[in-house]
Amino acid sequence: MNQSHRRLVLPLLSVLLLTASAVVADSSLTLTRQGAIGGEQRLVSPGGVFQLGLFPVANGTKWFLGIWFTVSPPAVVWVANRGRPLSALSSGMVMLSGRGDLVLLVTARDNETVWSSNPPPAAGETTKTKKFAVVIAAVTTGVALLALSIGLLIWRRIRRGQEATMFEDILRGECPTYHLEVIRAATGGFCPKNEIGRGGFGIVYKLDSSSTSLPGTNQDRNFVMGEMLDGQEVAVKKLSAENRVQGLKEFKNEVDLIAKLQHRNLVRLLGCCIHCSERILVYEYMSNKSLDTFIFDPRRRATLSWKKRMDITLGIARGLLYLHQDSRHTMIHRDLKAANVLLDGDMVAKISDFGIAKLFSSIGDSQHSTVTERIVGTYGYMSPEYAMDGLVSFMQDVYSLGVLLLEIVSGRRNQRSFNLIAHAWKLFEENKSLELLDPAVRDGCSLVELEQAVTCIQVGLLCVQESPSQRPQMSVVIPMLSHQQAPGRPLRPVVCTPVSTPVDLLDVLDDTSGNVELTITNIEGRW
Repeated sequence: MNQSHRRLVLPLLSVLLLTASAVVADSSLTLTRQGAIGGEQRLVSPGGVFQLGLFPVANGTKWFLGIWFTVSPPAVVWVANRGRPLSALSSGMVMLSGRGDLVLLVTARDNETVWSSNPPPAAGETTKTKKFAVVIAAVTTGVALLALSIGLLIWRRIRRGQEATMFEDILRGECPTYHLEVIRAATGGFCPKNEIGRGGFGIVYKLDSSSTSLPGTNQDRNFVMGEMLDGQEVAVKKLSAENRVQGLKEFKNEVDLIAKLQHRNLVRLLGCCIHCSERILVYEYMSNKSLDTFIFDPRRRATLSWKKRMDITLGIARGLLYLHQDSRHTMIHRDLKAANVLLDGDMVAKISDFGIAKLFSSIGDSQHSTVTERIVGTYGYMSPEYAMDGLVSFMQDVYSLGVLLLEIVSGRRNQRSFNLIAHAWKLFEENKSLELLDPAVRDGCSLVELEQAVTCIQVGLLCVQESPSQRPQMSVVIPMLSHQQAPGRPLRPVVCTPVSTPVDLLDVLDDTSGNVELTITNIEGRW
């Protein structure tokens, strides 16, 4: 029977089974899962138009399950077991299976199923189906893996192309380049004994004094005995390969920026190296390391007289003014702190670490600020608008300078356990600002120097005002520090308290000084 006939007969069969009664000796029966019909029993439709049962052909030698019209002459409209006729009427039994299927059984052969309205697939068909499913799954998986591999390959080529372009840009730039093996040998294989500093972006080494002249490019021949041929000592900054913040883009940023910066209060970049994942910067060597190693050290802080502290303060301010206004490429440092202020042999302050600096030209000439989704920096030095909203502007650096001024004056760090800004404001309000001055230098200060200290505190509080518009520009800060312009009276500054922050939202960096280089802050209102 073709598919169209089956579609017509099956609804008819369903109606017949649902509404029929079995007529045997004037008794009405209903076919259920617990019952069965056999022999001459029939299921008769209402009105007696159709009957379902066994009927013979070939003089009663073959019996079939079917449905027929009862009109004269009877007409068979559907046959179940066409290919497997029964040999005798008495051997056939019709019933509903446990799944609700109509089945024809042979009682003489242990109730073997001759026909079912929903037969299971043949063994061969099941195997073919399974094989086909396996093939489809394998092909689908293969295509997916192939597409993934091609996509990964394309991504790698694009990335390599970008890195190659960046590397070529560096090679074509103003910064000399060196071979890795030359620098490795010059630092004693990056020996820990030559380590002079460690921060969130990597480790800083001084060249090994036992080094001799090293082969390499023209620039490489400048390395002799840990110094340049002109007698200038150098330091090597080896960036951490695991560093999530400063990638190749930030490395190129630092190389491009520092190579173009020329100012007495900025660290000078002398060269760089890129080899696979290794990224190295060569700087002028700062024999007195960073400012934090002095002002926060209980013993060394006494060696910083007020005059030296004032010179360092003005040097930092002049360097920042150069970045904001006087440089050919004006920029925002974004990570000004004591650890990023280096001191040379004459204690001249030099701002360093431009890995996350932002060119003002990238903000736009018509704008004074922009917003970033990537918050990086150091807790304690970050302005509230940057920490909370990602707002980047020159005033971000001014805020950091304000914190740094208060730290230089007091010799104390602004940190979670001690809010230096709140403490300085409390003393200022009580006209006790001099109590903030570091005791290690307070007794040795003249009256003029004590006045300078009070001015520095007042300027520091102006720089950490809550609103960026209330903070002075660097062009105003320097005249105030130099007593050429009287500072205004600050308002109560915003007080920030640290809260925990998911690492996947913020870049957290370690600092040898014990700071955690980022947490976001809650802003408390004024009292």
